[in-house]
Amino acid sequence: MSSPERPSPEFNTNQVPSHFLLKYLWSELRSRQVEREQHLSKKTTYENEVTSYADVVKKEEPALLAAQKAVEYHSATIDYIRSRPTAPSPDASNDPSSGTNQSVSAETTALLSSQLSESTRESEVLLENEERRLVKAKALLQELHVRLEEPKVHLMIREKKMKQLEQLIETLDGEIHELALLMRPQLRVPDEVWLLVFGILLEEDNRLYRTKDQRWLFAPPTLTASQVCQHWRRVTHSHSSLWTKIGFQFDRYWEPRQLDLFRFVLEQARDQKVFLIVDMSSPRVHSNTTEETDYVDIQSIEGIRNRKFILGVENPPRTLNLRELCDKTGITSFTAVIINGSDLRQNTGDLEQLPDTRVASFYDFYPSSSAAALEDLHSLHLYSESSRRKVDVSPFLLRSLHELTLRGDSIDLPSDSEDAFVLPELTSLRLSPLQRGFLKRVTTPRLSTLTLDPPDGPDESIGSDWSSPLLRVSSTCSIIRFDMWETLPLENPVPPYCSASAVCVKIIRGSQKPVKVQFIDSYVDGERLVSDLLALMGSGVGTKAIEEMVIDRCTGMTRMDCDALLGIVGCLKIYV
Repeated sequence: MSSPERPSPEFNTNQVPSHFLLKYLWSELRSRQVEREQHLSKKTTYENEVTSYADVVKKEEPALLAAQKAVEYHSATIDYIRSRPTAPSPDASNDPSSGTNQSVSAETTALLSSQLSESTRESEVLLENEERRLVKAKALLQELHVRLEEPKVHLMIREKKMKQLEQLIETLDGEIHELALLMRPQLRVPDEVWLLVFGILLEEDNRLYRTKDQRWLFAPPTLTASQVCQHWRRVTHSHSSLWTKIGFQFDRYWEPRQLDLFRFVLEQARDQKVFLIVDMSSPRVHSNTTEETDYVDIQSIEGIRNRKFILGVENPPRTLNLRELCDKTGITSFTAVIINGSDLRQNTGDLEQLPDTRVASFYDFYPSSSAAALEDLHSLHLYSESSRRKVDVSPFLLRSLHELTLRGDSIDLPSDSEDAFVLPELTSLRLSPLQRGFLKRVTTPRLSTLTLDPPDGPDESIGSDWSSPLLRVSSTCSIIRFDMWETLPLENPVPPYCSASAVCVKIIRGSQKPVKVQFIDSYVDGERLVSDLLALMGSGVGTKAIEEMVIDRCTGMTRMDCDALLGIVGCLKIYV
């Protein structure tokens, strides 16, 4: 059985299948599936025919076997008759009485001749009968052979066709599998989308990712993604931005395989800044292997001194000294520093070794010698998850700052302090409305963007005049952003400073110019917001007080509220 030759489907999987290519792939897949079903139907038909012909042959086999045995039996009988000895002729010399009687009587001779003639005739009759039976048996055997010849021929032809069909079906199965692989969902996703997914995977968590065989060297999560399939491997290896994170545990020794992996990640990152995470929780136990090298071998990597690094420190000790790390790695400058401390202990540190650093983020870590190390910072982010420990932010209020983040109500200026601070270059500030010490005594003449975080909770010491310090700072802002205000309506009245809608209305009332308001991942009381804004319009505040309002992935807003806002704000943008 032959079929027209057709090339196997070969496509460039490096390109995302377009709409027309997907339609073509689908038509090819469907045609092969239909062809496979047809072959399976033919194969089933042939199997049924093979079964019927085999039944015919099996049915005639007993008669054929009996005819063969009959032929053999009659042939053996004929051979036996022909080989049987005849009766001896009367011979006086063989008679023991020949010594006394020299002649035999005529009667005895005649009797012997008569017996011999009868025996010969009987043998001839038996031989003739057996030969006749043999002829009949051979004729029957020949007839059976002729009768079974056609079923056997058909049986052989069907079996051959079945083998050809099985080969065709196997080929079609391979082509269907290849087409299905070409149409799998991940190939229909553009590379740009995979870049976003892998980027989120890389940035979602700053914790160190341990590799399977390197227990203390931490590879980027992209390394695992690149080993899933060829498509993901091509995407990850062709974008250096996905290889910008690597870490290790702080101790004295390196093994060659860890050094090779470190070098590989740096090669994949190419000219990108690399986020170097150092885990300082506990040193690794020195192993007995002789193939260990010191940290200093990192300096042997080509271009290590000219590469830009972002330093991340996990689990720092009570007193952190970065000089040892810099001395052992040969990396003397970092563009940014991120130190993740612990809220269970008082972390301090010596940060004098921070030349060329412009961005610093401290999570429950507050340097003791910050003045010299941080004087050139442009961006500073302080985070605290502890409400029990108060952090004095005054050592970090540097005149060079352009961006400042204070996450946590416990990070503030002391309430008994009377010092005033001026941040002349600050343009972006992030804090909560309850950091009143900072809001009262810090002057920000160039502040343009204010991001407000929700307070840690209601504060009974806050009176009705909670908004004055906030209005003092926000008066020059053109962008007000509310991020992750997830306060839901409660049975008891919510304090105004815990409601994004109430804080927004307060700021707009005291603003000196039209502002842009952004609600991101927050709960917004739409009904209250609309009513308060309408009240502002009635009190003389123009409709252009809000130049633009962005509602991004928020809850609490209805379609009716959005329609009402269209007549109040200059531009309304809603993202779901």
